[in-house]
Amino acid sequence: MKPFKTRFLEQFFICMHQRPANNWDHFRFPEDHPRHNQFLVDRASQFLDFILSHSSAFEETYRLLDDEESRELMVRLLVYRVLDHHHVQLPLNSPEYWQIWEAIDGAYLKQESVIQTERWALNAYFLPEFDVTLYGLAGSIMTMFLLKQYYYPGPPAIQPEEGDIVIDGGACWGDSALHFAHSVGERGQVHGFEFVSANLEIFQRNIDANPRLADRLYIAPYPMSDCSGKELFFDDRGPSTNLSQQGSKKVVTRSIDDYADELDLPRVDFIKMDIEGSEEDALIGARRVIAEHHPKLAISAYHKPDDLFQLVRTIREIDDGYRFHLGHYTIHNEETVLYAIHPQHGEGSAD
Repeated sequence: MKPFKTRFLEQFFICMHQRPANNWDHFRFPEDHPRHNQFLVDRASQFLDFILSHSSAFEETYRLLDDEESRELMVRLLVYRVLDHHHVQLPLNSPEYWQIWEAIDGAYLKQESVIQTERWALNAYFLPEFDVTLYGLAGSIMTMFLLKQYYYPGPPAIQPEEGDIVIDGGACWGDSALHFAHSVGERGQVHGFEFVSANLEIFQRNIDANPRLADRLYIAPYPMSDCSGKELFFDDRGPSTNLSQQGSKKVVTRSIDDYADELDLPRVDFIKMDIEGSEEDALIGARRVIAEHHPKLAISAYHKPDDLFQLVRTIREIDDGYRFHLGHYTIHNEETVLYAIHPQHGEGSAD
């Protein structure tokens, strides 16, 4: 196996001479976006310097990834973070990808602009394959239900299964929670952590619209962190809301360990996190649950520059038996998911 740095530099020099066509996601981003026509040199140079100065840390993750496809994806994603869509085409960008986008409204849309927020007009969709009604956006249909973000197909499969107890960190409007609730069946449970009041209102409307799933869905109206009782702040940015030391609204954290104790959960089988940069803290706050129950993990790994190695290190500090895989669910640099599975759920297949 070639070292990470060698493979990264090879891909970097190959891609810098390429100019892929149709490589901007016009379904989600406007044509006047600053990155669309302009290559941001300062942004690129800063991230390139970060990768090269932390190449040994990236090497750790690269060698711990349990399949060649994940290693190849990791290199490609990091090259993309430097050269952007101007020079790098990610694997998902294919004719099939665009065909799926174009077919979403015709296949699933029931009513436009049913819920109006400050930033978004949410539509009503119905997905017959899942028997799910969803108030959301076309992007929710694409990533959560069609591309199945947070579901690693395997081998080994890393996803919610029949009867699982699931923690959904960053449930937002409830799209991922509905998908998980469909997967876990009548014997399963999905606990959706969401603390933004506007998001919670939509989450509850999505639960009410799906009475078949309602009995297995639980709202945990808290932000996740490394401990309970920490006071943090935020400004409401819908799905992109993040915690900080300052903001217009105050919130009090809850750790997964404490939440599981309070509800006397017999086990936790699957944890998903997409919490805008708080993933490392939340993993620390799930230390006991992870060490005792070895849940399958699907953790967003793109909010911070060091996510790809720091999240792996954090998980391994809790339990070094986990094996890792990588997935990515857009044609841009967001929605990278780090999957982790313990041998009790099935062995990886290192090559």
